[in-house]
This record gives sequence, C-alpha cells and structure tokens, in this order.
Amino acid sequence: MEITQEMAISLAANFSQLIFSLAVTQWLTMGNRKVDRGTWYILLWLVYDAVIHFTLVSTEKAVP
Repeated sequence: MEITQEMAISLAANFSQLIFSLAVTQWLTMGNRKVDRGTWYILLWLVYDAVIHFTLVSTEKAVP
C-alpha cells in the first residue's frame, strides 16, 4: 500500500492530538500524586476522545 500525502497528514494530525492529550492528562494529574495507573489511562482516554470530538467531528459538520 502506498502512503499518500493525505494519509501522512492525517496520521501526523492524529499523533499531535495524542501528544496534546498526554500533556493535558499529565497537567490534570500533576497535583494529585495518588492517581493510580488505571485512573490515569481512563482520564487519558476521556481527554483524547474530547480532543477528537472537538477537532474532527465538529469540523466535519462545518464542511458544506
């Protein structure tokens, strides 16, 4: 399979959303050292899901 420019841009955007979500999750749990690993991963998923919905799902509806 050939990787097109559109695929590369999409993967790069997805990767940047993941990095942003990791940073936000780390920031949210920075003050609370009692957060266990399972809770941290759940929070990461929720933040990542919100980022995806705010960027990709909302822009899909904006395109005529």
